[in-house]
Amino acid sequence: MTDERNTLKCIFGRSFDDLQLRNKLSQLCATYLGGIWTTVPSEQIRIATQRRLSPRLLGIFPGGRFEEYIPSRPLTNDEYCKACVAQEVGRILARIHSLDMPISKECRLAQFVDDMIERLRSSDRWKTQNYPMHTTLAKVDKALYPDLITIDLLAEELEICKKCLAQSGSPLVFSNNDLHEGNLLYVMVSKLLIRV
Repeated sequence: MTDERNTLKCIFGRSFDDLQLRNKLSQLCATYLGGIWTTVPSEQIRIATQRRLSPRLLGIFPGGRFEEYIPSRPLTNDEYCKACVAQEVGRILARIHSLDMPISKECRLAQFVDDMIERLRSSDRWKTQNYPMHTTLAKVDKALYPDLITIDLLAEELEICKKCLAQSGSPLVFSNNDLHEGNLLYVMVSKLLIRV
């Protein structure tokens, strides 16, 4: 099991020497972060560290990740579902989400959803077939959801979501959308959570 984790760390921590990959990553960052990510001064990183809102910068490891130097393991989905873990993760993320970060606060969700639906409509896979609907973890009465998902049904559902969001009056804030297995570590020695 340890070998598998170390292998995954090496895969995800590899250096990006591939110029095409680096250009694509830069393009995505510029598109979704407005290019401002390239101008964040190290002073902001230092302040976030002082306020214990981010991990300390201990060094730069070309071709590697600092997780390799911390006796730890990633949290599992089952652990995320435990109330005590969810509460701690919630406290950490609340502090991160309260930061005033130098990123665009313009809502791009509606345009993203519209673009996604158009791409799906032009996709041969969605033109030729519908997809069976099923739940994986939740126990939901089959009468409460359709047997098949069509692109039109998906578009209708997303329109409902967009209307609810528009009516919510919720402000746009910085948030971390990268909460998944592997991005929170369980430190073996001190049993603390570390966000990576």
